[in-house]
Amino acid sequence: MELYCIGTLSTLAQDGWPLGTSVRFVVDVEGTCNLTNPT
Repeated sequence: MELYCIGTLSTLAQDGWPLGTSVRFVVDVEGTCNLTNPT
C-alpha cells in the first residue's frame, strides 16, 4: 500500500520571484518518503 498527496514544491528565484512545480509526495510501506513529478 502507498499513501500519497499532490502538492507544490516552491522556492524563490534570484530576483525574488517565486518558482514552483507540482510534485507528488509518496510514502511507501516502509515509511520512506519520496518526491515524484506527476505527468
